[in-house]
Amino acid sequence: MYSIAVFTSLPPIKSGISFYNEVLAKALSKFYTITFFTDSSYEPKSDLRQYGAMYKVVDADKTVEKLKEFDAVIYHFGNNPYHAYMYDIALRVPGIVVLHDLVLHHLVTFLTFGQNKPDLYLSKVAKCYPEYLEKAKNIVKNNLAPLYFDYPFHDEIVNSSLGVIVHNYYAKSVLDKKFNVDTYFVPLLDISDVSSKEPVRIVEHSDIEISCFGFIAMYKRAHIILSVFQKLTEKYQHIKLNFVGEMNPEMNKLLDFITENGLRDMVKFTGFCSDEEMSEYLANSDICVNLRYPSAGETSATLVMALAHGIPTIVSKYRQFDEYPDDVVLKVPLDLYEKNVLYSYLEKLIIDEDFRRALGENARDYFQKNHSMDIVAARYKEIIDRYI
Repeated sequence: MYSIAVFTSLPPIKSGISFYNEVLAKALSKFYTITFFTDSSYEPKSDLRQYGAMYKVVDADKTVEKLKEFDAVIYHFGNNPYHAYMYDIALRVPGIVVLHDLVLHHLVTFLTFGQNKPDLYLSKVAKCYPEYLEKAKNIVKNNLAPLYFDYPFHDEIVNSSLGVIVHNYYAKSVLDKKFNVDTYFVPLLDISDVSSKEPVRIVEHSDIEISCFGFIAMYKRAHIILSVFQKLTEKYQHIKLNFVGEMNPEMNKLLDFITENGLRDMVKFTGFCSDEEMSEYLANSDICVNLRYPSAGETSATLVMALAHGIPTIVSKYRQFDEYPDDVVLKVPLDLYEKNVLYSYLEKLIIDEDFRRALGENARDYFQKNHSMDIVAARYKEIIDRYI
């Protein structure tokens, strides 16, 4: 078999990309001999060795030399700091880039500001976005937050690649307009690795469980969701709201809102969940809310998980999320009517079990036709083989 080098974070690192590659490795190991190149600061889960060998990146020069032994190199990029170790190597050794986040500004900020190298940040700005330079100088001078979503900072990585894989057509269209690089769409697979094709199951419980999965932050519209939920509780007492995932410290103010409005028994923040805990929440959720603005151009892994489990889901009508068919997800506009529309959709799903079931069945059917492991693995193999 051909050998491939895969740069990625891996469990136990708490990252969607880590879990994604744990699942993807099961499929790709049937076609290739895999070696995972990982950051040297942690020890990947031992059972991952059944899918590939491990190589800890300690010295960049030695790693570059080592890569000559492989038929193809794949870099999985996201904004988690555990992807920083591969950045300079990707510039030196061209490979296939899987761009999980279209915007890499947070990662570049970590590589520069995070390493006390503000001048390096400014040099990258001058190279990629000269029109942003004066604003960037002011940001550096006054220790302000960078304009993360205005300047994506994927330029160096994309221009150095052999080809780029993305998980939605919005991201592909942005790259196609901007770069002369081959880009490929590959559907995102379900990182919870659901293989069951049983009919959608409505779990028997007295309350309606509404869940929001993944890292909880302002851009997930948690404050909007909580505000609408509070209004719903004035009319419906049999509903619960779960925020399933780690919470950004900036969201602590939500706890005050919950206390002030007497919602402590109706709203739950789980913190980071194990695979088993996540599966339990997925199995017991009647409704999923997956709002997002702004966005780094990513496809939501938790949204794909909800589709795989046949959970009726509400998303923001925004960029890549608007690509899903209207009979698969409900879409909330990002305007003055956001709260009103969200309230209406949630109320409809709360009171109409047949509607919930039908939307959930459409979601599961869409997942099986577009995001299954067989489809994703075949697409990866087709692309990788072009560069061998």
